Amino acid sequence: MDVSPHVSPHLDAVIDCAIPPSRGLGSSAACARAVVRALADLFGREVEESTVFDSVQTAENVAHGHRCPRTRRRCSCRST
Repeated sequence: MDVSPHVSPHLDAVIDCAIPPSRGLGSSAACARAVVRALADLFGREVEESTVFDSVQTAENVAHGHRCPRTRRRCSCRST
Protein backbone atom coordinates (compact mmCIF):
# COMPACT_ATOMS: atom_id res chain seq x y z
CA MET A 1 0.00 0.00 0.00
CA ASP A 2 1.52 3.34 -1.01
CA VAL A 3 1.37 6.03 1.64
CA SER A 4 1.39 9.75 0.96
CA PRO A 5 4.75 11.41 1.74
CA HIS A 6 2.79 13.82 3.97
CA VAL A 7 1.70 11.03 6.31
CA SER A 8 3.99 9.94 9.13
CA PRO A 9 4.88 6.24 8.88
CA HIS A 10 4.26 5.88 12.64
CA LEU A 11 0.85 4.59 13.69
CA ASP A 12 -0.39 3.42 17.07
CA ALA A 13 -3.37 1.09 17.08
CA VAL A 14 -5.54 -0.16 19.90
CA ILE A 15 -7.33 -3.41 19.17
CA ASP A 16 -10.40 -4.27 21.22
CA CYS A 17 -11.25 -7.85 20.35
CA ALA A 18 -13.99 -10.02 21.85
CA ILE A 19 -12.32 -13.24 20.65
CA PRO A 20 -10.36 -14.72 23.57
CA PRO A 21 -6.62 -15.06 22.85
CA SER A 22 -4.68 -18.33 23.11
CA ARG A 23 -7.75 -20.50 22.62
CA GLY A 24 -7.07 -21.64 19.07
CA LEU A 25 -9.96 -19.57 17.71
CA GLY A 26 -7.87 -17.50 15.31
CA SER A 27 -8.05 -14.26 17.27
CA SER A 28 -4.72 -13.03 15.92
CA ALA A 29 -5.80 -13.70 12.32
CA ALA A 30 -9.14 -11.97 12.92
CA CYS A 31 -7.39 -8.96 14.45
CA ALA A 32 -4.83 -8.87 11.63
CA ARG A 33 -7.63 -8.86 9.05
CA ALA A 34 -9.44 -6.09 10.90
CA VAL A 35 -6.24 -4.00 10.97
CA VAL A 36 -5.59 -4.52 7.24
CA ARG A 37 -9.17 -3.46 6.44
CA ALA A 38 -9.00 -0.49 8.83
CA LEU A 39 -5.76 0.74 7.24
CA ALA A 40 -7.28 0.41 3.78
CA ASP A 41 -10.25 2.48 4.95
CA LEU A 42 -7.98 5.03 6.64
CA PHE A 43 -6.04 5.59 3.42
CA GLY A 44 -9.09 5.33 1.15
CA ARG A 45 -7.79 2.27 -0.69
CA GLU A 46 -9.54 -0.71 -2.19
CA VAL A 47 -7.71 -3.90 -1.26
CA GLU A 48 -8.23 -7.18 -3.08
CA GLU A 49 -9.11 -10.17 -0.94
CA SER A 50 -5.90 -11.92 -2.03
CA THR A 51 -3.88 -8.97 -0.69
CA VAL A 52 -5.79 -9.07 2.59
CA PHE A 53 -5.11 -12.81 2.83
CA ASP A 54 -1.38 -12.38 2.11
CA SER A 55 -1.15 -9.56 4.67
CA VAL A 56 -2.85 -11.69 7.34
CA GLN A 57 -0.48 -14.57 6.60
CA THR A 58 2.50 -12.22 6.93
CA ALA A 59 1.18 -10.96 10.27
CA GLU A 60 0.69 -14.54 11.46
CA ASN A 61 4.28 -15.38 10.50
CA VAL A 62 5.56 -12.37 12.45
CA ALA A 63 3.38 -13.06 15.49
CA HIS A 64 3.75 -16.84 15.67
CA GLY A 65 6.56 -17.87 13.34
CA HIS A 66 3.99 -19.64 11.12
CA ARG A 67 0.67 -18.96 9.49
CA CYS A 68 -2.57 -19.55 11.30
CA PRO A 69 -3.75 -23.12 10.57
CA ARG A 70 -7.38 -21.92 10.52
CA THR A 71 -6.67 -19.77 7.45
CA ARG A 72 -5.48 -22.44 5.04
CA ARG A 73 -6.97 -20.95 1.87
CA ARG A 74 -8.98 -17.94 3.00
CA CYS A 75 -9.49 -15.99 6.14
CA SER A 76 -13.10 -16.64 7.09
CA CYS A 77 -13.10 -13.85 9.65
CA ARG A 78 -15.06 -10.71 8.79
CA SER A 79 -14.29 -7.30 10.17
CA THR A 80 -17.03 -4.76 10.73
